[in-house]
Amino acid sequence: MTINLTQGEKCQATLTVEIPVETVTVAREGVTKQFLMQAKVPGYRPGKVPRKLIEKRFASGIKEEMEKKLGEQAMSEARQKEDLHILAVMKDEMVSNVDESYTLRADLLVAPSFELPDYKGIPIELPKEEVTDEHLETLIERWKDQHADYADVEEGALEMGHYAVIDYKATLDGEPLVKEDSPPMSRGFFERDEAWMYMDEEAFLPGFCGELLDHKPGDEFEFKLTLPEDFGEEDLKGKEVEYAVKLTKIMRKDPPELTDEKVKETSRGEFETAEDFTKDMRERLEQESTQHVESVKTQKTMEYLHSLVDFDLPESMVAQETQSHVNRIVNDSQQRGVDENMLVEKEDEIVDAASAMGRRDVKAKFILNQISQAEGLKVNDQEVMQRIQLMAAQARMSPKKAIRILRSNGQLNSIAEEILFGKALDFVKENASVTVDEGQNALDQLWDESATA
Repeated sequence: MTINLTQGEKCQATLTVEIPVETVTVAREGVTKQFLMQAKVPGYRPGKVPRKLIEKRFASGIKEEMEKKLGEQAMSEARQKEDLHILAVMKDEMVSNVDESYTLRADLLVAPSFELPDYKGIPIELPKEEVTDEHLETLIERWKDQHADYADVEEGALEMGHYAVIDYKATLDGEPLVKEDSPPMSRGFFERDEAWMYMDEEAFLPGFCGELLDHKPGDEFEFKLTLPEDFGEEDLKGKEVEYAVKLTKIMRKDPPELTDEKVKETSRGEFETAEDFTKDMRERLEQESTQHVESVKTQKTMEYLHSLVDFDLPESMVAQETQSHVNRIVNDSQQRGVDENMLVEKEDEIVDAASAMGRRDVKAKFILNQISQAEGLKVNDQEVMQRIQLMAAQARMSPKKAIRILRSNGQLNSIAEEILFGKALDFVKENASVTVDEGQNALDQLWDESATA
C-alpha cells in the first residue's frame, strides 16, 4: 500500500492510501470464501453452494464486507508506518478505481505530535508538614463554636460580637425592593423576619451592622445605606436604599468547656475523654496536612510539565472538557445558592475559566499518556474492577449496575485511562527533586486558601 499523510492544524490530518489490485484480490477471495462457508441458499447445504451462484446472489454483500476489511487493513498499516494515533475518523470514503485497485481517503483527528520533555527529577518546593499547638487550639475553638449555646442579653445595648435578631425591609424611592418575582438573593438582602445577624463590620452589607449598634430589643428605626458597586444585581449597584428595622432580641454565644462529659455528649459516645478527643483532632490535622502537601505536589508537578512543552490540541476534545467544567461550575454554584441571574451575568467569565481548565486537562492527558508509554506502565482488569467497585460503593449500587451505567454512557474505557494517567503522574512525583520551604506551613496554607475560596 502507498500511504500519504498530510498534517493540518489543530490535530487534523488527511490520509490517502492507495490499495493495489493484489491486496484487493486477496481480500475479495477471503470474503468470498466466508460467504461460501456460511451463506444459506434454498436447495443447497451450507458450504455446498456453487461459487458463481454465491458471487452473483451476494455480490453487494461481498463488496461491502471486502471494502470494510480493506479500510481496516489500510488504517492499521497507516498507524504502523506513520506512528499514527487516530482519535477519530471524521470522514472517510473508499473509492474503486478503473483497474480494480482502491483508494481510501479519510479526514482524521489525530493525537498531537511532540517531543516528551525530561520529566525525571523535576524541582518541586513544598510547604512543611507540621501540626502546632496553635493549630490544635484553632480546631478546638471551632468545636466550641459549633456546640455553643445561645443566651438572651437582658441588659445593655447591641454590640459587635452579639447576635441581633431582627426584622427588616428595604425600599428604593419609597417602593419595596422585594416583589413576587424577586430572585432569592434579593429577598435575603432586602426583606426578612426573625433574621439572625452576627454583629461584625464585614457581615452582610458594608455599614449595615454599624447602623444597628447601641439599639435595644423593641427598638424600631430606619436608616439609609448605599449598596456596594459589586452588588449582584446590576441595576442596584451603588444605589441608596432605606431600611426599616425592628430589633427583637440580642443574643450572645456561650461556648462550652472541653470536658469529658461534653466530648462524650457531642461525639455520641465515640470518645470517652477530652484527651482521646484531642488526640483524634491532632491526628486529623496531621492527615489534612499530608493530604494538602500531596495536593500541592500534584499541582506543581503538572504546572511544571505544562511549562516544558506546548503543542496543538484537538478542539473537539477541548470543547468536550470545557462543557464538563461549565456544568460542574454551574452545579456547584447552584448548590451554594448562587442566583441564576448572577450566573447568566457571569456567563462569559464562567466559560473562559472552564475553557482554560479544559485546555489544561486535555494537554495533561496527552503528556501523561506519553509518559506512561515511555515507562511501559499498564493497567490490568483487576485494577479496573477495583476502581469500579469503589465507585459503586460510593454511589451505593452494585458493581454490575455501575458497569451498565458506565457502558451506556461510553465511560467504561475512560476508567482504565484514568488509572493509567494516575500511575504516570505518581511516577513523575516519586522521581521529583523535592525541597521543603520551612517558611510555609501546609495547614496555614490550606486554611488561608479555604478562607478566600
